[in-house]
Amino acid sequence: MADRPAPYVPRTAGDIIRADEWNEVQVRAREDIAAHDHTGGFGAPLPRDAIQNKAIDGSKLDPDGKYTVKDLTVSGPLKVTGTTQLAEIRAVLASFTGAKLTTSGDVGVGTATPTARLEVSTENSRGWDGNKSSLRIVSPDTRYFLDVKSFVVASGNVGYQFSPTGETGTATGLSLDTNGNLGIGIARPGARLDVEGGALLGYASSLNATGLPGDFGMPLKSGFYQNGGAELTGDVPDGTHPWTHLIVCRHSNTANNHQLQIGASYAENDRLFFRKMASGSLTVAQNSAWNELATRGANTFAGNQVITGDVTISGNLGTRGYSPKARQAGWGGGIHTWDIEAEATIWARNAIQTGARDLAENFATLGALEPGDVVSLSADGGGVERCRQPHDPLVLGVVSTEPGMLLGADALQHERIAGEQPIALAGRVPCKVCAENGPIRKGNLLVPASLPGHAMRAGDNPTGCTIRKALADFDGDTGLIDVFVFLR
Repeated sequence: MADRPAPYVPRTAGDIIRADEWNEVQVRAREDIAAHDHTGGFGAPLPRDAIQNKAIDGSKLDPDGKYTVKDLTVSGPLKVTGTTQLAEIRAVLASFTGAKLTTSGDVGVGTATPTARLEVSTENSRGWDGNKSSLRIVSPDTRYFLDVKSFVVASGNVGYQFSPTGETGTATGLSLDTNGNLGIGIARPGARLDVEGGALLGYASSLNATGLPGDFGMPLKSGFYQNGGAELTGDVPDGTHPWTHLIVCRHSNTANNHQLQIGASYAENDRLFFRKMASGSLTVAQNSAWNELATRGANTFAGNQVITGDVTISGNLGTRGYSPKARQAGWGGGIHTWDIEAEATIWARNAIQTGARDLAENFATLGALEPGDVVSLSADGGGVERCRQPHDPLVLGVVSTEPGMLLGADALQHERIAGEQPIALAGRVPCKVCAENGPIRKGNLLVPASLPGHAMRAGDNPTGCTIRKALADFDGDTGLIDVFVFLR
């Protein structure tokens, strides 16, 4: 049986204990408890100076003793003072080549002088250009891991690669060099951002967001933008819809507002616009107008357009403000415009159709003429004039009202003469007629009359040159009827 401490008031079996003795036992017990925080073996009290505030100084208990804690639960930070207690930890780390734990708490792997809490070094002899990874992170499936490698770009410029490895092998995931170039999917980035393969880019959801000017016309960084459904009052290309998407390619000189912008409205027709801004102002919108490129609906182009290649149009073409839709019944479509000018031959596979109905040629006139006048060549051949004698053999034709085809109209081929008139040589044309030789019936041949500029019925045995055939009856003195011109 282990030794026990002596009683405060010794007694033997059967002895009577008095009240004052019982009180004495309690008083002494309470005095011992009050005088000492703990008791040791055999009832020996612990030294008072071994008990500190919230701590026990083991050296005061037994300077030569060793203490073992079998189970220690620490609810706060565990602090170890001094370096002797770290000897075994350092010894374990020293067994790994290149590992170092300093008294300041820095850990180095591959270096004896770490300059950070954790420093991993390849000592520049094994890790450059991917010969050996500086760090490898292995997933639960050991076939998959991430290597951090280093490489040399050029003198004074090094980089670091993050290379994931899986079942299909190793791929360059991310590269960053000391020049600030970032590569994605490429080992040696050649620009601030160098992406190998496709890229999905984000966008600014609103031009009114923090740090953005809130206006398409103000300085923007290169990127993708939208006006967030709140219609802007500034340089939007299409103000008919509150949504507009914008792509910006910004000039490197941020002291000006040079940008290339491509904008698209979110309306049903998806109108597409572009503009190149060259404003030197950062605060005032001195920008060029938007140019419309294409839509799936109606489209308006501003400015001159020059196309150097072939153009294929699947629909009709309208110019000079004319609709491309067919106006003439039976027209199959094509070009609807005002004038067509060609520098060479005009060729038609099938036919050329006109609204006017005669073939005319420009001739110089020797006097004032009116549409419908019958004209003859002048005696000297210097022009045409009104016929003034019946059955005139020099009769040429009728002044055309609206020629269907006009010859001699190219001002580059001859100098236009004042008073030049189109003379109908063939076809249907209105003509001045008179009853000098009796009433005119449809189908009658006509010849020059004595009344200047008029034609009359030729009669049964005409002499001279007949110029036309009447296409309508005429019973008056003078008038205008349609005739079919031909010379015989």
